[in-house]
Amino acid sequence: MNYVDYIKKEVEKILFIEIERDINFKIKNNFTLKKGEYPIYAEKLKEMALSGTSNINLTYILEGIITILGVDENFKYKDLYLSTLKNIDGIESYIISQIEKNKQNNLKKSLIYANTLIKINNSETNQINRIYLLFDLQAKTGLDFKDEIEKSLKDVLKTNIENPTANYNLALLYLNFDRDLAKYHLRKCLNYPITKKEAEELLYKIELVENFDRAVDLIKQQQYKEALNILIPLIEEEPQNLNAIYYTALCYRNLNLNEKALYYLYMLKDQPERPEVLIEIGLNLASLSYFEDALEYFKDALKLKPNDQTIISNIGVCYYYLGQVDKAKEAFELSLKLNKDDEVTKKWLELIKED
Repeated sequence: MNYVDYIKKEVEKILFIEIERDINFKIKNNFTLKKGEYPIYAEKLKEMALSGTSNINLTYILEGIITILGVDENFKYKDLYLSTLKNIDGIESYIISQIEKNKQNNLKKSLIYANTLIKINNSETNQINRIYLLFDLQAKTGLDFKDEIEKSLKDVLKTNIENPTANYNLALLYLNFDRDLAKYHLRKCLNYPITKKEAEELLYKIELVENFDRAVDLIKQQQYKEALNILIPLIEEEPQNLNAIYYTALCYRNLNLNEKALYYLYMLKDQPERPEVLIEIGLNLASLSYFEDALEYFKDALKLKPNDQTIISNIGVCYYYLGQVDKAKEAFELSLKLNKDDEVTKKWLELIKED
């Protein structure tokens, strides 16, 4: 359920009564409730019926008006209701008091009242406080209010484009799918003590991620030395960056620096088993002619990826160099069944036949 559907369900609890003439009231000032249809919670009418009360409490009507304005942007009497509220002295303070009163036990009601409050006074403070309620209600209900939160944050920036709270929270929303936009909003936060430290930390983390992405692109282009110039400093900054460690080892293997590759791969041995790590260790050990050790790593990788043709072929290579030609042939034949177009495996089988 999205935000709009969730908030509009509150209307189901409301009925409308008709007031046939204008009624003058005095709270802090005199104001007129013009004749027309007004909302009231059904439960309030039920309470009145059970108690035998015929006079409707003004508070019940105000509660209905605030609720309708807070849940339906396009309600047909919204202008009348809004004008009514604005004519009541102290209405803002009353709504704020109700928001605070209901935060613990009726967060939805607090948000609805906050929706109406920003229609009366669209200040930055009121907008930001409403957004905090949106975050809290999203966390409590498990519903996705992301679109409404994003829209509300952008509305704050229409009032003040430099607002640090709005910019910071927009950056968090964009962090995982639009880094450029996230960086734009984070840079806006650097001039404000309230967000400066967090913004600096996030900008730094984004820089690390972007550097890693550049390194991966360089590896795809077989520019391994250039990739290492990025990856080594990255590991120094983030020693627990397992992906950076893995790709560093990959670079060293492709540069035929197998001992260095193994140095980094062994950093990953205590981590949850990843077949690609086991394969890399096997490849490096095999390159150093440690075929028995390499074979064990390839076998462990095969347990995690049982039908991987490349692993099976590498097992065949180890058996071949260990002098176990029959097992090598068996592995190569199985590999070829899984990928009949593998030219490398075909050449290994031809080599065995020649022997």
